[in-house]
Formats: sequence, structure tokens, C-alpha cells
Amino acid sequence: LPYIGEENKLDFVFVSYTVVGGIGALLSIIISREYFERSLISVENARNLINMSFVFFLKNIIAFMQTYASRIVLSLIATSYLLGVYSFYLTLFIQVNFLFSIFSQTYIPKIRNLLMSDDEHDFLRGKKLVIKSFKAYLMFAVGVYLLALPIIVFVGYHPHYFTMFIKPEYLDNMHLFNIMVISFLLGNFRTFFDVWQYTKLKQVNKHIVVNNVVLLILIYFGSLYFYELFGIYGVVLNQILIY
Repeated sequence: LPYIGEENKLDFVFVSYTVVGGIGALLSIIISREYFERSLISVENARNLINMSFVFFLKNIIAFMQTYASRIVLSLIATSYLLGVYSFYLTLFIQVNFLFSIFSQTYIPKIRNLLMSDDEHDFLRGKKLVIKSFKAYLMFAVGVYLLALPIIVFVGYHPHYFTMFIKPEYLDNMHLFNIMVISFLLGNFRTFFDVWQYTKLKQVNKHIVVNNVVLLILIYFGSLYFYELFGIYGVVLNQILIY
């Protein structure tokens, strides 16, 4: 980046992400090519897959909008300083969420298969696994927070030790970071409650979309309302209440 003109640095970052993502996708196809059967590749199969997955595709788009709804609100009513601090922390949590998704990916596929089974015994096993996974994540989340809290407190009281790694304005808002950690951990609990959407697909399709649209509206207008009451902390408080 030091050798690239200032006006072209952002373009270079986006182009780099695109190229790396494309190379990664190509390598994934090459590595997993032995698992593909030519007989499965057809227009009919593609149409069926699209019909089955469209509602989840739409849900993920709405979920993406939910993630950035609070940021959009802050861009309208907050100072550029607060927006920058919040955006920095939000980006960190989005990246960390990929690590947390490993936890849910351990349980969700098995839960989904059990809940969609026609066997009553498997269905009951699926319900028990939901409770088990919820308890496991609860202990995991509490453990993570108890480990993170002393670090957050130390950085908050001694920010000068970390200015060579992180900008001072971010270090001066560790109390906001602490609240966002709680919001992040609570938000991941939804993963296990969302398994209801796999039970009877035809009956829940519209509910999946409606629930997520309602949640998006609550996040957006709730952020506006609570920001007026508590400032930027109100935006995070709104997320905690919704989760």
C-alpha cells in the first residue's frame, strides 16, 4: 500500500479481496471435484435447489441488513468520530463471528436432520440436542466473557500500552467495546433458537422472512429511539433487548 497512490488504495483493497476470494473459490472446486457427480448437474436439480434455498438466501440478505442497520442509523445522526469507533468494533465482531460459527456448525446440521426426520424418536432427540447445545454455548459464552473482561478492563485503564497497535480513539471507548461484547455473545444465542425453521419447511417459509423483516425494522427504529435517550450506548442496548 505505501507504493500505491492515496486515491487508489481503497480500490486496491477491494480488488485484492475479490481476487483472493475468487482464487479461494477456484481452489475449493478443484479440491472437492471428486465429490461432484455429473448426473447431479442439471437444470432441474438447479431449479429445485433454488426453490428450496431461496427463503434462506433472502433471510441472509435481511440478516446482512440487520448487521449494518445500526451503522446506517449512526451515519445519519451521530458524529463521524462515534461512527468510526462503532464501525471499527463492529468489523472486529463480524470477523470473530466466523470463529463462533464453528461452534454452531458442530450442532446445527445434526439438529436439522433430526428435526426434519419423520421418526418421532429422532424428532425428540433433536429437541434434546437443541437444549444440550444451548447449555454448551451458555457455558462457552460465559467463559469467553470472563476471560475477556479482565483484558478489556486492563486496556481501558492502561491504553497507553497499546497505542502502537490501535488508535487512541478506539482505546478511549473500551466501555463501549465491553457492551458490544455482551451484545455479540447474546446475539449468537439466536442460532440455536432458529432451528425451528427446519422443522416443516413449507409451513415456516413465510414466517422466516416475516420474522426477520420485523427484526430489521425493530433494529432500525429502535436504534433511532434509544440513541436519543442514551446516545451510542442506546444503539447497543437496543440490540441487547431485541436479542
